[in-house]
Amino acid sequence: MEEGVFFSQLCKYTVRDVNNKKIGHVGDILLNKDDWSLNSFIIHGSFIEEKLEALKLKNDVDPIVPKEHIDNEITADKLILLTKPEHLLAKTFTGWQPEDKVYQFSKLRKIKVLDENNEDVGRVIDILFHSDGAKTLVISGSNLANLFDPFHIIHHNEILIPIKYITQITSEKIYLSVSQNDLVKQNLISLYKLINKDLRSLSKAYTDIASRYHYLVYETDLETIQLNLEKRQKKISISLKQLSIIEYDSTDDKQTKDFVTIFNDVAITSVDPYEEMTEIVIREHFSKASFIAYRYGKPAGYVILSFKEEQSIKTAAIAGIGILHTARGKGLSTAFMSHIVTWLKNKDDYDKLQADILASNRPSLGLFISLGFKKVDEFFLY
Repeated sequence: MEEGVFFSQLCKYTVRDVNNKKIGHVGDILLNKDDWSLNSFIIHGSFIEEKLEALKLKNDVDPIVPKEHIDNEITADKLILLTKPEHLLAKTFTGWQPEDKVYQFSKLRKIKVLDENNEDVGRVIDILFHSDGAKTLVISGSNLANLFDPFHIIHHNEILIPIKYITQITSEKIYLSVSQNDLVKQNLISLYKLINKDLRSLSKAYTDIASRYHYLVYETDLETIQLNLEKRQKKISISLKQLSIIEYDSTDDKQTKDFVTIFNDVAITSVDPYEEMTEIVIREHFSKASFIAYRYGKPAGYVILSFKEEQSIKTAAIAGIGILHTARGKGLSTAFMSHIVTWLKNKDDYDKLQADILASNRPSLGLFISLGFKKVDEFFLY
């Protein structure tokens, strides 16, 4: 494997077999617990496939490739399999527990990191494999920006933590043997005085990639969003007069073509890294609780919902929302949300509404925050 590389850089690598046929790309890794060395690569499909799996709209099954099945001569953009694709272990490592012999990196990124004083440092967003075999975690947290502020590094909210500082990992927390203040001091020295140019460029690379796939999870209860929508009822009524919103029927060819047209138009102009949608995917995965909006009879937008129930709490999630660029700025998103909330209240007894929003998608963040949504989680999807 190329030395001195971030996990987020590995995610750019295409995986091909010995005949140069594309299998997928690196989406996750398994790390040996004893020394945090690479154990296996987990191969993901296209971005839209992974998003569907994350939203539980598609079964999550990914091949696991042991490191020894990868050619040591790795180029800058691809990994070559030394085994036949049909021999790969096709499953998802969803049952990971801290007592297992390996760590699944995507699971580690969901666990809070606490310092020696049990103060919240943040969460793991990346790992750097050094050329000398050492490994360093990259942690991101809102508190870190405040700690760096006295040093006039206002926008810095990531910190490098060598794995030697990790004392324990449970299913909910990663414990460190050092304080946040000490970590900040050490990072100031290493990042701004002794760090070499190669590591600087790697750091920029992971930042660019991570920010592209950084999602924020926002949530609210239906009563809160309904109260906020009522304050805008006059504007919403005007927008709704322009719209005809229908529940998508996957057996209707015209609706399917309209859905694909809207989705792909939105994808081209969106900050989300979606790939081109096809009619097959639309019919197969969006046949339930998806909506199409027509403005003056022409396709204008879509909303896709998914559902989950945990501990008797029913949550509806906005798996996707998009408005054609020619129809934006006219209050259609808010009107669409009003329609969805009404549909949910009439359909079933849902308690909450949730949305996964790309961190750099400021218009969407503004909309959901204005409707009373609060941030409850975040994740990275490569």
